[in-house]
Formats: sequence, C-alpha cells, structure tokens
Amino acid sequence: MEQDAARRLLGRQRESETLERLLREVRDGRSRVVVLRGEAGIGKSVLLDHVAARVAGMRWSVRRVSRPSRSSRTRACSGSAPRC
Repeated sequence: MEQDAARRLLGRQRESETLERLLREVRDGRSRVVVLRGEAGIGKSVLLDHVAARVAGMRWSVRRVSRPSRSSRTRACSGSAPRC
C-alpha cells in the first residue's frame, strides 16, 4: 500500500515536502490552512489523500470542498458555513 502511494506521488516531491513541513508546524501548535487548486487531473486528490493518511488517528480534520464548474449555478459549501 505504501509503495502504491509513493508511485501516485511521483513527481510531487516539492508539494509533498511542503505538506510535511506544514504538518510539523501544526504539530508544534500553529494553525494552518492548505488550499489545493489546479486543473482537473493533476493530482490534487492524491496529495489530499496523502495528508489525510498522515493525520489519521491524530484528531485533525481534513476537509474536502470542491467548487462546481463555472457553468453550474449550484455552489459548494462547507458543512458549517453560515451562508453560501
């Protein structure tokens, strides 16, 4: 399983190192928010899956919110957003 994850992160060394640094900062008590954005199919979900696996069991939250395509009139909102 770990080899599969490593293969999926191939070519994402810089991004992976940045996420690992941010996770260390959170462990040290700092708050952090990460926004992954980009064209479809570039591996955003793979990076987010990597982070979610790293924090599993740590009582941390990993939230996924996606914006619908520009042609859609529906808006995506996080569960606790007071207004969308």
